[in-house]
Amino acid sequence: MAGRAAEWIVALGLVALAAVRVFTFDQWADGDWLSYGRHALFGTAVAAGTWLLVRLQLHARASLLRALPWLAALAITLQFDVPHLQRITHPVVRSRELVVANAFDSAQSIGGAASPNRWSPEVGQGGSVAVQDGAAVLTAPAGAGAFLELPTPKRLDLNAGLDWLPRGFALETYDESLDWTAAVTLERPFLVMVDTEPLLLQATPYGLHLTFPDLATRRTTEHQIELLDIPGSQARAYTLERADGLIRLRINGEGVWVQPDPGPLVRVRFGETRPSELHGGRIVLDNVRYVRRFVEQPRG
Repeated sequence: MAGRAAEWIVALGLVALAAVRVFTFDQWADGDWLSYGRHALFGTAVAAGTWLLVRLQLHARASLLRALPWLAALAITLQFDVPHLQRITHPVVRSRELVVANAFDSAQSIGGAASPNRWSPEVGQGGSVAVQDGAAVLTAPAGAGAFLELPTPKRLDLNAGLDWLPRGFALETYDESLDWTAAVTLERPFLVMVDTEPLLLQATPYGLHLTFPDLATRRTTEHQIELLDIPGSQARAYTLERADGLIRLRINGEGVWVQPDPGPLVRVRFGETRPSELHGGRIVLDNVRYVRRFVEQPRG
C-alpha cells in the first residue's frame, strides 16, 4: 500500500511539472515555441523510456519499489525542467534590460584577477590609470596610451551548452545606451574620450571630434561639434544611445549629434586608445552605466 501511494505521489509530480512547463513558457527566455516544444517532448519521451526500463528490472513482488521507476523518470524530467526554471527566473527576463554599472569604489575595481566586474586597463609608457575620490583618472601624455575597457556582455552562443541562460541573450538586434561623466583637460590638440567601434569620440580645443562610418558610402566620416567649454575641469554628463534606428549623443541631456544606427557597439573603451604626438591629456571618469535593451523576441 505504501508503495502504491508513493507511486501516485511521484506520478502526480510528473504531471505537475508538465503543467508548469506549458504554462510558464516565455518566448524571450525559452526561444520559439516549436523548438521549446520539441525539446519538451524529447524530455518526456526519455523519461517514459526510463520509467519502462526501470519497471522491467523490478521484481513483481517488490511493492515498496513501485515508485522507483517514477522516481527515475522524475530525475530525467528535472534535467530538462530545471534549466527552463532557471531561464524564466533570470532577472533580465522581466526587465529585458542587461545593465553593467561599474563604479570606481576602490583600486581593486581596475585590473587584478579576471572578473566580469573589473575594468580592463591598458597603459602605455608614461601613461597612468588611478582611482581617486571615487573616480578613475586617466593620464596620457603625448605619445602614450591609457584607457579602460568596460566589460560588456558577449552575445550568447546557443551551441555553447549554456541552457540555463535566456535564449534572448543570443539576439543580434537590441538597443544600447552608455552613460558616463567626464572632465577633460587637454595637453595636445586631441584626446580620445570614448572608442566604441564604430564611433571614435575625441576632445579638442573647439569641442568634440567624432569619427564615424557613413552607412551609404561605407567610408569613414568626420564630424565636429563646437562646444568650447568641453576642455576644462568641469565634469559633464554624456549619453550615447542606439535606438529607433539612430545613434545619438547627448551632453547634459541636450542632443548634440545624431546619425543612422550602424549596429551594436563592438567594444567600450574610455581614454586614449590612439597614442600619438598630437594626442595627450587627462580624463576624470565617473558614473559609467551601460544598458542593453532587448526589444525583440527570439525566432525559430
